[in-house]
Amino acid sequence: MSSNFPLDSETIHAALSKEKWWARFIFWTAAAFLGFMLIFFAKFCGWANYHFFSWFYDRSPYLPFLICPLGLWIIYILQTRFFPNSDGSGIPQVIAALKTRSPSQRDKLLSIRILFGKVICTFLGLLSGASIGREGPSVHIGASLFNFLGHYARFSKFERRQGLVIAGAAAGIAAAFNAPLAGIVFAIEELKSSFEERTSGLMLSAIILAGLIALAVVGQYSYFGRIAVELPVGPLAIAAMVVIGVLGGLMGGLFSRAILHFNPNYPKIFARRPYLMPIALGLVLAFLGYSAGGKCFGTGYAQARELLHSPNSHVVLYPFFKLLATLTSYLSGVAGGVFAPSLSVGAGIGALVHPLFSGEVREALLLMGMVSYLSGVIRAPVTAFVIVYEMTENHRLLLHLMAAAFIAVAISKLVCDRPLYHGLSEIYIKRDKVPKEELDAEDSIVEESPSH
Repeated sequence: MSSNFPLDSETIHAALSKEKWWARFIFWTAAAFLGFMLIFFAKFCGWANYHFFSWFYDRSPYLPFLICPLGLWIIYILQTRFFPNSDGSGIPQVIAALKTRSPSQRDKLLSIRILFGKVICTFLGLLSGASIGREGPSVHIGASLFNFLGHYARFSKFERRQGLVIAGAAAGIAAAFNAPLAGIVFAIEELKSSFEERTSGLMLSAIILAGLIALAVVGQYSYFGRIAVELPVGPLAIAAMVVIGVLGGLMGGLFSRAILHFNPNYPKIFARRPYLMPIALGLVLAFLGYSAGGKCFGTGYAQARELLHSPNSHVVLYPFFKLLATLTSYLSGVAGGVFAPSLSVGAGIGALVHPLFSGEVREALLLMGMVSYLSGVIRAPVTAFVIVYEMTENHRLLLHLMAAAFIAVAISKLVCDRPLYHGLSEIYIKRDKVPKEELDAEDSIVEESPSH
């Protein structure tokens, strides 16, 4: 009987090749190491956010007027002199690295130096009270580690150029949220222009290993605890879903539009004295934090959890203060992402709307707010509702979360014409001009067959 998959000597030799198994061993070791590293990164960031900065704020609400500008200035100096391209979320740099055909430009965006810079500067950002998250940096860290790996293991040209970066980015988001499904969806949805079937084996094995390490170290958990609520479909529930989706999309779109407009332009104001920029924005951040009673400093996880579990939390202005604090932090250039602050803003939106729909379950409205605002910011609706679903272990609201996410994206597109991360990635692509000879040399290399 003939076989559709003949096993000739060449196929057997390729499958048993020492070089390929060595490459796989290095890759799997790196994936496990990434899981360990991101768990400890999360713990250090949590200490900086909830212990160090909070301790100083509890002593005096005026201390941030010294800590914020000084901390952002130190981070600016470090990133400018020692860790270029480690600023911001890191996801735009990953997208830019996937778009470029230049190996040297890719290595400028994803390197071991940037990995260390991202860890150090995100940690310092939370020490300084910046409204940032560690999830975007985790993506940048994973992609940088795996890109570096490509220089020392025998992978095909395609894997070095695309597969390793996507695998590292997906493993980073999965380990950061303890949400493996979110890692897969993020890679397909946010990195879809570079995602191909050949990347799936690398990506899945990286996510599984990094996720298993995270599970072994911290156990099975969800960030906000298991929230077993449901929202029966009815006219009031549908109205709440539409209102939250529209409001989340509007605010998320305005946030993205502000960053895409100011990020490349406002540094010109400080062209002669650029070091004044982080100092000025640090003072703005301190003022916003003082006005909000200290609630808009840091990641926002504690505030989101408080909103979910304390119905009497005061929220009228919180989502607006948190949005402005996150915008200010991002524009300062500090290494840090927008995922966690966006979830906090979204929770504030849900709590703000709840009095209009007091007959509906409050927690359900908050979860829809999280999904709608995050979708409005990043324009990745499936990633947004999968993250919230995995962080709360609530499958009863899945359809409501999906609907709110897609409504938010539709509204966000009316406000901001470009997706946030892809718009920012263009800045990094244009920053360094690549010689045409290098691009021609890259294109002239005959692509090898995948080694997995």
